Amino acid sequence: MKHPPFDSWLFDQESLTADEGEALRQHLAECGECRALAEALGAVEGRMLAAEPVAPEPGFVSRWQLRLAQARAKRKRRQTWLILAATVGGALILAPFAGLLLWSVLSSPTEVALGWLERLQALSVGVQALRGFLTVVVRALQDVNALWWVAMLLGAAWISGLWAGLLYRIAFKTIPNGVSK
Repeated sequence: MKHPPFDSWLFDQESLTADEGEALRQHLAECGECRALAEALGAVEGRMLAAEPVAPEPGFVSRWQLRLAQARAKRKRRQTWLILAATVGGALILAPFAGLLLWSVLSSPTEVALGWLERLQALSVGVQALRGFLTVVVRALQDVNALWWVAMLLGAAWISGLWAGLLYRIAFKTIPNGVSK
């Protein structure tokens, strides 16, 4: 049966406008095939509404909770093995490079020591540059009035609180059955 739009209107009569409802009633009066479908649909709806609701079998909740706990445990085991495999795989991939670095240390320790001294010197220069930058910032902030200080402190407190709240929600917030939100 293909009588658009009447065939779809039969199954969704609640959303029809008044004109569409009248057009459907006129079509049902004229079309025996659609009328038979409407009567069958009404009979099915009547039987479904008259049917007694089926209650779950005893122990349904406990069986469901047990399956949920087992599924979570299985997922945790799978994640644990995945992390272990990734760690071991990463270590195996990095082992040759670490061996080459160790070989270079063992073959020429003076070059390695000089390299470390160079890095230490670069760190020292970086710390001095940071100190100079902070000195300039502190001198610039000395001229800021108290209202701006309060505003900056409140802003920093708000951002810190937001950060801490998000960390708490992500890391520690759980609902009663143990599933993270």
